[in-house]
Amino acid sequence: MLLGRRRALWVSALLIMNAFNRKNRDKDMAGGNDGNNLKLPSFKNALEVKSSIPGRVRFYAPVLVGNIEVANHFVDQISKIEVIKSCRVNTLTGTIVMEYDHQQLDPQTLEGAVIKLLGVDRSIDEGRVSEVKKFSEKVFAAVNNGLYDFTNGLLDVKSLASLSLLVAAIFDRRRYGGGRMPGYPTLCWWSTRLFLQK
Repeated sequence: MLLGRRRALWVSALLIMNAFNRKNRDKDMAGGNDGNNLKLPSFKNALEVKSSIPGRVRFYAPVLVGNIEVANHFVDQISKIEVIKSCRVNTLTGTIVMEYDHQQLDPQTLEGAVIKLLGVDRSIDEGRVSEVKKFSEKVFAAVNNGLYDFTNGLLDVKSLASLSLLVAAIFDRRRYGGGRMPGYPTLCWWSTRLFLQK
């Protein structure tokens, strides 16, 4: 019975991954990612490479959408690099089209300069949160608020979990003498860590 459940779980996971890969394959065939011939890394919602060939790169930067001040500053700074032949920014679409001397400048260095000048390096390093984590945080916040309202402010999720672990530790100590795993010291430690955690 357990083997059947595990197999069903694995088959379900493989089907989901296959559907996701098929969606990306279809997008690639429709022209979604096939223009990045230099295989530059794209950073979703920070700086995405839309197309790249030796001597020409097109980026999408959401920070530029409707932000003329940042666009002007970026063009002023990037124009100081001698090997860049032209730089056009469209603040309506948030795109940058750059032509450069590919004999003297490699595209990875150019992308690094664009990332630094736009200030998206912080969002690449820190702000990348998966959709699953965002969703789980929303669910946790909703459950926490519901429990808080239901108990008129007496409990929240962390305090309820902490008290539950403490009660389990006391029950384990009295009923079984602390012989079960995890034992009462571990349950007490988990309880205090949850309670003291901000």
